[in-house]
Amino acid sequence: TGRDTPCTPFYFFRISHDQSLAEEMKQSVKTLGDHPHYKKAFKTISMGIPIETAKLRLERDGMISSLLDLGADEPIGGHIEELSFNPVVVDLSEVYLDSRAFFEHAESKDYMEGYGELMKPSLSLAPFTIVLGTPEQSIRDSIIEPVLKAKSQKEYPPFNFGVVFLPPPKSVELNECTKVLYDLSVNLTNDLDSVSDTDLWKSCRAAIDSVLYLVSANISIVMPTSARSIRLIFSHVWNGNKDIISELVQSLQNLIQGNDLVAGISGQLFAFVHNGEKGEIDIIRKLWTPTFSDIQIRDAQLEEAENRCAGYVLHPLSASLNEDSTVEYVKV
Repeated sequence: TGRDTPCTPFYFFRISHDQSLAEEMKQSVKTLGDHPHYKKAFKTISMGIPIETAKLRLERDGMISSLLDLGADEPIGGHIEELSFNPVVVDLSEVYLDSRAFFEHAESKDYMEGYGELMKPSLSLAPFTIVLGTPEQSIRDSIIEPVLKAKSQKEYPPFNFGVVFLPPPKSVELNECTKVLYDLSVNLTNDLDSVSDTDLWKSCRAAIDSVLYLVSANISIVMPTSARSIRLIFSHVWNGNKDIISELVQSLQNLIQGNDLVAGISGQLFAFVHNGEKGEIDIIRKLWTPTFSDIQIRDAQLEEAENRCAGYVLHPLSASLNEDSTVEYVKV
């Protein structure tokens, strides 16, 4: 939305691993009136807005306004260079804190305007929503079930989806460690709804937990993002010990080989090296690439400089949580 929403501790978005929808959209554009950069202008003209006004708006946005003179039915074949565009499919995950905040967010003007746009068949896949907590019945009846078509955690009890915050080990000196944020997709062989063998579910979740335990992950999100994909996000601090990364790679490999439910793992990891020692990025890359070529290794400092970390609101550098001495923390 266009406003800061404190009710969402996480807005995670990333370039999707599946770009087939983007290619379909590109292939569907046959005329100038179909083009996403000019479609709105032709619509405003059809509603009576003067063409000169529409041209001014296009020029303001850096578009070629003279193309409007050709008409909406003009084939784009003769204007490939001027009309070239590359749509991109983006995955977006939202996690809400509580019922009150969610209800305020869902009723906001920004959300209502944005929802209609995002849910257009040409722009969005169906949302996949799962309820982890116990929202009020009124919110379930008005938004969560009829609009978001939410699933309940009760439908997938062995997975125990959720968000977990843990402080890093006390023995770790944060300013002397590399911070690593993993954003992985655990791709499944079957739809979540079709898996009736709870032993498969339990073994898969146990394998994921062993991965998180191995690196003492201080932030972890385990959440379904589609019928056949579970998003696994976690961060940890790394002191340069190659054995830890090797064991992590092996654990994820075991997750694939030891469970019929898992088809593969893809995604990316961001490494924030300490003191600018770029050699650590090379070490991480050498340990990961031979086994997981579908996982991209990114130097977070370079990515951040080019604004490619924008989707990660929870910055990997904030690897430790600020504990409030006045709050009693309970492990759940």
